[in-house]
Amino acid sequence: MNNKIGDFEAISLIVIVTVAHILSNLPQTLLHSTNSSTVLNIIYISLLILGIVYIICRIFKKFPNQDILDISEYVGGNALKITLGVAFILYFITIASFLLRNFSESLKIIYFPNTHFSAIILIFILVAVTLNKFGFKTIIKCNLIIIPLALISLLVIFFSTVDEFTIQRFFPILGFGFNETFVLGATNIFAFAGIVILYFIMPVLNDSNSYKKVSFISILISSLYLLLSVISLLLVIPMISSSESTLSVYLAAREVQFGDFVQRVDALFFLIWILSIFSYFSVILSYILYIFKKIFKTQHSKPLVYCFSAIIFTVCLIPKNIVQINTMSNILYKYLSLTLVFGISIFILILANFKKKKENSNG
Repeated sequence: MNNKIGDFEAISLIVIVTVAHILSNLPQTLLHSTNSSTVLNIIYISLLILGIVYIICRIFKKFPNQDILDISEYVGGNALKITLGVAFILYFITIASFLLRNFSESLKIIYFPNTHFSAIILIFILVAVTLNKFGFKTIIKCNLIIIPLALISLLVIFFSTVDEFTIQRFFPILGFGFNETFVLGATNIFAFAGIVILYFIMPVLNDSNSYKKVSFISILISSLYLLLSVISLLLVIPMISSSESTLSVYLAAREVQFGDFVQRVDALFFLIWILSIFSYFSVILSYILYIFKKIFKTQHSKPLVYCFSAIIFTVCLIPKNIVQINTMSNILYKYLSLTLVFGISIFILILANFKKKKENSNG
């Protein structure tokens, strides 16, 4: 990742993570935990994440052109850097694997019932490997084209289903209660785990001073689209929170029609979403290679793309059925994100901040 990128390219890297998880049942997971108060809960956790991002930006300002691996080395030496780097690699492998398996199973069920899911997974992996062989700049350019299409598709679904909204489903306004919405509901902040990209993006920005702007714009976009997706599902699809169906956003897409002549536009949406998953997986794989190269100081990480792709493919095969996929995906994404992205990483940043202040005061 020696190539510098602009602000819009950086924003697209963060947003693609949120979009990929929206397409892979993140809204349904949130609806299952907070029901009719999910809209209120998203507004609440959006405010929380803005506060967290503000703290992250303040700390990173003291460490220009460094990522969290550099900062962890500053705090605890090479041992902490390697430990944290390995943790991030395992995190990316786990999360990407289950998302890829979930999406591939849905693609098989909806459009390719006679195709084995492993063949579909293999196609996604081959595309990601090819893009990574061409380099990070190629991935960025592809993502820059795909992200607007994905965002537009979600907007079209929202505005095209407005006539189908049943406003009564907003009630009771607190869903399962105040505790589930604002206390236990605070754990839904995992929905913004896309901020993990913020931990690595500073060194590749054309202007490190734009880090704060990139951070807040990407979070605001993610918040908006997560909110719109949840509203569409909550007000259009009855009992969506208790459904085991995969790709719940697809259920809302099937409600979209443009007159009597243009119907089943969900196929076009699905094509855009396939491209989005291609992009997401390519980005995640590139960060796995970047972290491995940095913590082990290897000169050439590209040959490792085949090794990590094989590992991801193997992990994809672990779940036995769609119920296991949904359960493992939801639990792992939530608790791994809360632990690593919002727990350990922020704790290391805070320690670095204290150490920097102490050095400045002694100096």
